[in-house]
Amino acid sequence: MPFAHTLAFEPAGELVLWQINETPAWYFDNLSLSKAMWREFHQITAQSMRVQWLASRFALQQVAKAADLDVHKDHFGKPHLVNDSRFISISHCQGYAAAIAAEAPVGVDVEVVSQRVQRIKDRFLSANEQALLGQTDAALMLAWSAKESVYKMHGEKKLLFKEQMVIEVQDLDASQLHVRLLLPATEQLLRVRYQFVNDCVLSWVVLD
Repeated sequence: MPFAHTLAFEPAGELVLWQINETPAWYFDNLSLSKAMWREFHQITAQSMRVQWLASRFALQQVAKAADLDVHKDHFGKPHLVNDSRFISISHCQGYAAAIAAEAPVGVDVEVVSQRVQRIKDRFLSANEQALLGQTDAALMLAWSAKESVYKMHGEKKLLFKEQMVIEVQDLDASQLHVRLLLPATEQLLRVRYQFVNDCVLSWVVLD
């Protein structure tokens, strides 16, 4: 299956969105992973999650340009390439996997648009944010995905989606959301890019 979306960007970054149509056997033949990563895979019991895990690591291997992919997680659970200083992020959902790598901190997220986001919208969006974006399933899932991307880029636990990640602008022409990240000692205004692909929304952020 060809890539659903590929993008190169500065500083020295690449994004891949992969549509999942292959069997686990296909990934076994086309992936080269470290022993530690294969051990992680074999701990997954659900078949659907196994395929998504394999697909996301395949996408990561493409952006990492690694003959043998090796990833470790820090004490926050954020993934890092072994013996490679670039920053990475991965995501997967039913039908799609995404990976991003760059010379600056990055985050990526892909989500299936569904009604389930309506049940939690008030937990991660203020009234002002909902008025700005609208309350359709697609708009709410875009907001969730954008904040997930920022959360992954930041890479530390206990970041509050509603209070510390505030969507201030939606630039429809550029397909961007401007998200203000409020940290105890500082704040950052981030540009989260996005794209709708069939029934999914893809978002990604690169720290300027």
